[in-house]
Amino acid sequence: MRAAVVGHVEWVRFARVARVPEPGAIVTALDSWEEPGGGGADAAGELVRLGAEVDFFLAVGNDEVGAQARDALATLGCRVHAGVRDEAQRLAFTYLDSEGERTITLLGPKLHPRGSDPLPWDVLADVDAVYFTAGDAGALRAARQARALVATARELPTLVEAHVQLDALVRSGVDPSEAYESGLLELSSRRVDVRESRPLSQGDLRAGAYVCIQVADTGSGMTPEIKARIFDPFFTTRKVGEGTGLGLSVVHGIVADVGGAIDVADRAERGTLISVWLPIVGEAERVLPPIASDWPRGNGEAVMIVDDEQPLVELAEELLAGLGYEPVGYDSSEAALLAFEAAPQRFDAVLSDEMLPGMTGSEFAFKVRARRPELPIVLMSGNVSTALEARARDAGVRAVLHKPLALQELAECLSKFVSDKPQAAPDAHSEANPAPSPAPAPR
Repeated sequence: MRAAVVGHVEWVRFARVARVPEPGAIVTALDSWEEPGGGGADAAGELVRLGAEVDFFLAVGNDEVGAQARDALATLGCRVHAGVRDEAQRLAFTYLDSEGERTITLLGPKLHPRGSDPLPWDVLADVDAVYFTAGDAGALRAARQARALVATARELPTLVEAHVQLDALVRSGVDPSEAYESGLLELSSRRVDVRESRPLSQGDLRAGAYVCIQVADTGSGMTPEIKARIFDPFFTTRKVGEGTGLGLSVVHGIVADVGGAIDVADRAERGTLISVWLPIVGEAERVLPPIASDWPRGNGEAVMIVDDEQPLVELAEELLAGLGYEPVGYDSSEAALLAFEAAPQRFDAVLSDEMLPGMTGSEFAFKVRARRPELPIVLMSGNVSTALEARARDAGVRAVLHKPLALQELAECLSKFVSDKPQAAPDAHSEANPAPSPAPAPR
């Protein structure tokens, strides 16, 4: 995935303390460190750690701290595109205790990118998603080039000025500037086959197959005047500074774009029920990447695939079948281990995700190699870190591949390890006690 963040950075100095100090108290820090922070930098860092390619558009101060922040972000793995301001880089000081409680003191104004900055804004047209945390209206309009645009509710004035459609709006239950008032909600979804067209409060529902998503609250309902305006952009019943009035407007735009409709109904003394109707259009045909004629191929070797997401298991099966292997997929490490123990000589290689619920991929590899030390095992992960590579080495894993998988890299990796594997000695356990027929792959 290729992502981008348009936002801000603060250079944050942390002090870890036993307890956040009361006013007037003097405390001794247990530890201290410095790193880039702020909503934009935090989002960019998390996206990098999740395995995304990240372009970060920001502004920094024309001083040593600004250069330090920019260099630290580049070291983290971001492609940094920074406008330079003739003012000091914004600083922050934070106390952080063992329970996660913290205080933040900010020094200086927030520096944000502008659409007029000479930055490579055109690259955003090739980005899957942009998260907007700070910037002017020109920067937000540039961010709209991406396939998906997500923004924080903190930037309400800019959202109003730019007047672009968002794909999602991020709010918070604890930050007043991103406030969300909690309450009791009932959520449900079901498939409905509509036989005749009928009008709803927001759009006409045509005949066809739909998924109906319903959200009901336990409030007092709405007046007719408010109900008539809830989907208007920037209309809100909240106090100034506590809401954006964009949430339902964004929902309405997305639903209308896909040919759906929305119905709003008041329930007597039971609050409001909103029904979102989304048309079922079927599954798109899966297009597999082409396989070059000079790539190494298998010769019917059985490869075990382990991933907790069934669509990814099926995709890997199709890719490996196209490369000449016999793929056998499992959607949990526990099911895969049972199948392996039933017929340990069945498999010529194992391809497993690392982040599996229960037993991780490296733990699974350790158990498999305890029975068959010569079996080639390859791990895959969207976040390949030094710690993961160390765990993989300790478990005897031959290689760690990045997700999403590059088909040529996968072909070359499997060919190398499968063709190099030594011939295993007959398994004494299975000779004396013939195993039952292999368990079929769960589908």
